[in-house]
Amino acid sequence: MQIWFNLHAALSFTFFYAFCFIGLITFLAYLLVQHLQMPFVLS
Repeated sequence: MQIWFNLHAALSFTFFYAFCFIGLITFLAYLLVQHLQMPFVLS
């Protein structure tokens, strides 16, 4: 039972960190796109 609990906790932390990592990458990609579009908008 303890092993199953540890496995469940490990999966929960893995999904949590994966969600945060994907969110961070999406945010950085959004900033990169905005930065790349800026010169075209200004010109």
